[in-house]
Amino acid sequence: MDLSKNMVGYSRSKVRKELLSLEEKLKETKMALQEQKKSNQDLKRELQYFKSRETMFVPIFNQSAELSEGVIAKGEADAEAILAATRQELLAKKAEQTFDDNEIKAKKQMILEQELLIKNDTKDRLVQWLEDLRTSDYRLFQSNVTTTTEVMNDLEQRLTSLTKNLEKEKSQVQMAENERVSVPEYFI
Repeated sequence: MDLSKNMVGYSRSKVRKELLSLEEKLKETKMALQEQKKSNQDLKRELQYFKSRETMFVPIFNQSAELSEGVIAKGEADAEAILAATRQELLAKKAEQTFDDNEIKAKKQMILEQELLIKNDTKDRLVQWLEDLRTSDYRLFQSNVTTTTEVMNDLEQRLTSLTKNLEKEKSQVQMAENERVSVPEYFI
């Protein structure tokens, strides 16, 4: 505000000019205030609208929270059921594998025992025949040499064949053992 004092008072033109300027500013301020009031009223109406809609959304939010908790609980229960079933399956497979391993070991032991019995029996028979031959009359020996030799050769061939078969069976059992690797043990 630039007012200057004349001798008798203020210059009227400057005062009027200043007053007009102030009136103009007052009008602009009133218009801005009116616009602000209108904007506030609009915002209040929107706020009321959203508050009235809030009651509509609260049950939906609550229901969705309950549903999500139910889905999580069901997922956890399903995961536990799958885990329990997997544990049972692994335990069953481990038990089955242990049974198979024990069965293979028993068969192997049986084959080894049979092999030993057959070898001992054959050896005993051969020793007995040899002893019988030594104690027998020499005259009978000449006549039975061919037959005894043939029987010994036949027994030897049978023993060789039996030994080969036993070796073959042993290798099959060992191969079965190698193929049937135990189910890895899981600590559940």
